[in-house]
Amino acid sequence: MTLQKFSKTQETKLFLTQQLRLVETGLWEIGTKLGVKTLEELDQKITSGKIHESQLGDDFYRFDFLLEKKSELEKALQKESIPSINLWESIRNSIGSPRWSLGI
Repeated sequence: MTLQKFSKTQETKLFLTQQLRLVETGLWEIGTKLGVKTLEELDQKITSGKIHESQLGDDFYRFDFLLEKKSELEKALQKESIPSINLWESIRNSIGSPRWSLGI
């Protein structure tokens, strides 16, 4: 197995993608727990009394922070010029992963 060298652009995109996945995981955890997908939905549940602010703890602020971070990461990823398929193809080749066809 030979390790492939990544360009600076590929390394940056890989890092940003990993960070985005971590942020999305955090958003999913909070959103699932509270039954919301957006800050507006969360605010509506608080306003309507379905969720009390005392129940939220830091979740409201964490959710807001993660949404902002997601937006920043998506903008940074858009600035990168390398297509995603090339990045993942490079990663797969570098670690010697088999090519799987899921028929999707």
